[in-house]
Amino acid sequence: MPDLGTREGQKVINAAIEPDTDLIVLDNLSCLARRGGKENEAESWLSVAEWALSLRTHGKTILFIHHSGKDGNQRGTSKREDQLDTVIALRRPPGYTPQDGAVFEVHYEKCRELRGKDVLPIEASLSEDPNGIQIWTTRPVEESIYDRVAGLAKEGMAQRDISEELGLPRYAVSRYVKRAKKEGKVVDIQDYRGAKRTPKPRNDLD
Repeated sequence: MPDLGTREGQKVINAAIEPDTDLIVLDNLSCLARRGGKENEAESWLSVAEWALSLRTHGKTILFIHHSGKDGNQRGTSKREDQLDTVIALRRPPGYTPQDGAVFEVHYEKCRELRGKDVLPIEASLSEDPNGIQIWTTRPVEESIYDRVAGLAKEGMAQRDISEELGLPRYAVSRYVKRAKKEGKVVDIQDYRGAKRTPKPRNDLD
């Protein structure tokens, strides 16, 4: 396994690149760039950055795949993003369970070429069409969250419980519920401040 943190490792990759190669996918940085100091030290990235810039001057596009830390941000130095044109983060949607399968939120954290509606986060999910062929479907994250809130509210869940279930602030849940009521997707839902919880069964011996 070549180490992109060394000149020797970079030469190995260069030798495998054909003249008509347009895209180089590096999966993943933790495995491919192992030398040069601790992962959170910016200096350890300099050699890889210089190599990537040299490939860019030859018209090559590089896709770096990297892991996120426990806080959801990329592991190690943020200096990696300095020369990148686009940075995309994949996140799980609120309320995700393994039974949902391959479902991701796609967030543009940095983008030099796109703007406006083109950089709004989307939800991408993998499913099968009637012919059994796997397809990706996408929709705005805003609509995905709205559908989840409306669905739980329609089942009778109180707004404060929806907030806890999906990890959303209560004001956001309230806004989605009001929209759902207006559009007729939810009828007669109690406000979370007045929502009644199911009483516990009484003990007849008390």
